[in-house]
Amino acid sequence: MEFFDFSVGNLTRTVNEENLIKKFRLNEKTALIKEVVYTAKLKTYTNEVVSGGRLNFRVIDFNTNDLMRNNLIPGSFTWVNQYAIFAGDKEALSKQQLQLTQKQAMPLPPEQDLFIEFTKPIYDQLVNQIDQFFRKYK
Repeated sequence: MEFFDFSVGNLTRTVNEENLIKKFRLNEKTALIKEVVYTAKLKTYTNEVVSGGRLNFRVIDFNTNDLMRNNLIPGSFTWVNQYAIFAGDKEALSKQQLQLTQKQAMPLPPEQDLFIEFTKPIYDQLVNQIDQFFRKYK
């Protein structure tokens, strides 16, 4: 087994800006209808770190040196941190948008942690392939 290729810590940052408007109609006791307009400007920041790679899994017959299995097993992991800021009326934001404004920028995870995370799906596939291959020798 050997890693064929891998990359850790490919950072992408995006900013999405929205102008929000919400209109409400209020019924007053005097039967007059009053319209209330709430506006806000929302900036949503998304930081994504993509890591991935492929493990080359080979089985070679010791006696004949024949290649019995040769597979590249892929794995990937994407870390996402999303947060937002706004200016204007809080009432113009949806519940989800308001929750994003309560989050903050997080430091990027260590590269070692990203490596471990993208190898987890590789490990699961590898165990399955080893089990399938050696099942016929039981």
